[in-house]
Amino acid sequence: MEEKENAGLEVDTATTDVGNETENNVEPVGTPKGFTQEQVNEIIKERLERANNSLYKRYGVADKNGLDTLIQKANSYDLMAEQYNGLENERNGLLEKLTFIENNVNPDRYDDVRAYFKGKGLNFDKNNLLNELTTHPEWLNQVPKTTTISTIGAETGKVQESELSEKERASRLFGFSKLL
Repeated sequence: MEEKENAGLEVDTATTDVGNETENNVEPVGTPKGFTQEQVNEIIKERLERANNSLYKRYGVADKNGLDTLIQKANSYDLMAEQYNGLENERNGLLEKLTFIENNVNPDRYDDVRAYFKGKGLNFDKNNLLNELTTHPEWLNQVPKTTTISTIGAETGKVQESELSEKERASRLFGFSKLL
């Protein structure tokens, strides 16, 4: 009858109690399996600290404040780089305009000259412009023909224009020379 009663019980023959230790790392009955919430929190805290320290080390800072400072510097750099690029573009535009003016290029032809240089793949600079002006004189401002005004000298007895006052010259210009 004892066999019938023991038949329903399973006996673990692989474990034998030796003092307080067990073989095959089997936990004694009554020990809770897993971690407590405090243990889980401590493990997560340690892992976060290691990850943060790795991050701080990678960027060469000591803590979160150092990382925040580094991010602010990066943002400032981006803003300054944007401003610098804007000023550089403005400077290049002014240098281009100065080159046009110094070389007497017609303002109506500025866009044509830019398109020509871009189409040819040439950098726009003073030397290249001078080289191209030799083959494109149509880009230049047309200088009006000057007329010379000869003054009547003393040999004819008339007063030269430069000797008259401004009022006298204006009177002659408008036909009031008889009133003087």
